[in-house]
Amino acid sequence: MLKLSICIPTYNREEYLEELIISIVDQVTADVKEKIEICISDNASTDGTEKMIRKYCKYIDITYHKNAQNIGPDSNYLKAVDLAKGEYCWLMGSDDAINSNSIEYILNEINDFPNVSVFLSNRVKCDFYMNRISDESFVNESVLGKTIDFNDNNEIIKYFNECRSLGAIFSYLSSIVVKREKWQQIEYDSSFTGTAYSHAYILLKILFNGEKLKFLRKSLPLNRSDNDSFYIDLKQRVYLDLRGYLKLSNQIIENEDIRNAFISVIRRKHTLKALLKISIIQSIDKNEMVILEEVGYSRSVILLLKFANMNSNFLRKLYNFKKSIEG
Repeated sequence: MLKLSICIPTYNREEYLEELIISIVDQVTADVKEKIEICISDNASTDGTEKMIRKYCKYIDITYHKNAQNIGPDSNYLKAVDLAKGEYCWLMGSDDAINSNSIEYILNEINDFPNVSVFLSNRVKCDFYMNRISDESFVNESVLGKTIDFNDNNEIIKYFNECRSLGAIFSYLSSIVVKREKWQQIEYDSSFTGTAYSHAYILLKILFNGEKLKFLRKSLPLNRSDNDSFYIDLKQRVYLDLRGYLKLSNQIIENEDIRNAFISVIRRKHTLKALLKISIIQSIDKNEMVILEEVGYSRSVILLLKFANMNSNFLRKLYNFKKSIEG
């Protein structure tokens, strides 16, 4: 039986995608081969992606679809899952790779915990050339190996309070494994197309239907640093998260205590230090200040950011002077 589809949206990442495919093929044993497939949704790449993929079809079942035009990342995430035939789908960024022994590990987890609809893991942070740097944890250690029942409000709140970053609530694609049947049952809200979090909408809807999430002990993906598809500048990247997760909380979470716990993860990810850096280098406008208030940053934080905005020229000179001293 086909148990696992590794679902990869891609666009002009031939070299990185090949590294990913090799990391999968290297783990394909005779026992595993009939249980997994790769599904690639190509967002109208203009490089040699299609030709490269053909080289690996003899080692593993690959379903490849090339969009006639670029449909944007959100729609391409969804298309990659639409191609799948496995019982579970492992979402995977096309510039990452799979950690050693991860396929066997997740297949065992799927077999041992059939009542779990979503599996999530930490990641191994690598440099741009995929040299390992360190393990990066999205949650406090007490969560590892635990199953969270989203029928229990107290468990949900406790989980969100243990989250260190947005990776724990699905900001990072490559650490997510989801039961395909549950994914297909969700009616997608097209207003999330363009947020970069179409997948997070579906995953949160699944869980808030009363399903279970298990946070794995093993880090499944190797994450390539300094290659964020959505990064233009710090301000743009931060506000992508703020707007996206605020929208998710407003449209999915009805319980106020759960919503507050969920929103607090955003504030832990995007700290005062990062916001101050934005206000000094780029400034934060009135509408962006309103978003910060809606996300629940304290009045003292808002006032401090407004002060930094008003004195940005002086603080920018001070910041640049400090950088020049540090070399």
